[in-house]
Amino acid sequence: AQTKYYLGFYNEAISLFKECIDYFKEENDRAYLNSLHSLGLCYNRIGNYAWCTVTNQIGIDEGKKLKNLKMEPYFIHSKGINLCGKKNYQAAIFKLTAILPSIQNNKDFANVSVAYFYIGKSFWSLNHKDKAITYFKKVDEIFKKEKYIRPDLREGYEKLIDYYKGKGNTKSQLLYIDQLIKVDNILVQNYKYLLKKVVKEYDTKELSRSKQEIENAMKLRTIIAFGIICILISIIAFLIFKHFKNKRLFEQVMKRDTKLPSVPKIVNKTVAQVISQDIEDGILKKLVKFEVDNRFLEKDMNLARMANLLNTNTKYVTRIIAKHREKKTIEYITDLKINYIIEKLKTESRYRNYTNKALGDEAGFGSTQNFTRAFKERNGISPTYFIYKLKKSINAGN
Repeated sequence: AQTKYYLGFYNEAISLFKECIDYFKEENDRAYLNSLHSLGLCYNRIGNYAWCTVTNQIGIDEGKKLKNLKMEPYFIHSKGINLCGKKNYQAAIFKLTAILPSIQNNKDFANVSVAYFYIGKSFWSLNHKDKAITYFKKVDEIFKKEKYIRPDLREGYEKLIDYYKGKGNTKSQLLYIDQLIKVDNILVQNYKYLLKKVVKEYDTKELSRSKQEIENAMKLRTIIAFGIICILISIIAFLIFKHFKNKRLFEQVMKRDTKLPSVPKIVNKTVAQVISQDIEDGILKKLVKFEVDNRFLEKDMNLARMANLLNTNTKYVTRIIAKHREKKTIEYITDLKINYIIEKLKTESRYRNYTNKALGDEAGFGSTQNFTRAFKERNGISPTYFIYKLKKSINAGN
């Protein structure tokens, strides 16, 4: 009868257990009660919950009559499973939870595991999934420790997989896929025939495919995370580099002498014998006056206007600036403008509150963009950053 039950031939097992009950009723009290208990389990498996209920109650009553109460917890245990089958989930939870300590005291890990599963299944059916998961995990703990599993408990692993899939927890999902694969390997060995009757949400191929998909997704996430970390490190490194570079450039600007010399330097060289010495000296004196009077601040100052101010031609202006200031004309004018603004920022606090537009207008630039571009090209930092660092330096007392 037990072999038939084990193999899932429940109707045949029922007939044999009835014979056992008739025989052991007068011969062996424990075997008699065991047979009643097994008969109740068979009724439960074929969905005959009414006869299961009747058989369990007979078992309890007979045990009391025979003064043998060792099997009573198992009849109540069977009642709890049967109540779950009847969809009376609250009662099932109550019965199984109440009887668990007695079965645990017997160190009967197999029936403890079964109780955990049906408590979990009842909670799941009541949509208390967080509570259900706790009990399904207990089933897995017993499986890991004792290697005990049977076909109906397999469903708990499917619930665990679905639960963590819904939570987006791929790590736990993968863990229970691995566990279910191990469970199936044992069930195939021990319950090969009965396993064919078990309705599976996940078969072995589906589990392997899901496992592969999750592992691939986790690898991709790892690669993406690594990539993001590398990008963040690169950005941080760039910002640190930029910070120290800007700091160095600021210090260079602060050290640079942006004042006009008190006695402008005149180099006594002729310009390739094209300009006479007298004319050259005269133009150079006018150039110095141009610098001292800040005529370079005038809007749209260019070569033609300079030549007009110096009372000479553009060719002479270009050659004299190239020789005595070692710059091209526009570069020379722009440098004077930028140095003027830097000197004002260093020495006069009101300029530090000017906008870029106001500073550009003060220096005679045609537009704010022209000013900020020229400032950055010559100093490597923007006027905004320079003013920020300058204020910070002054406040720190440097």
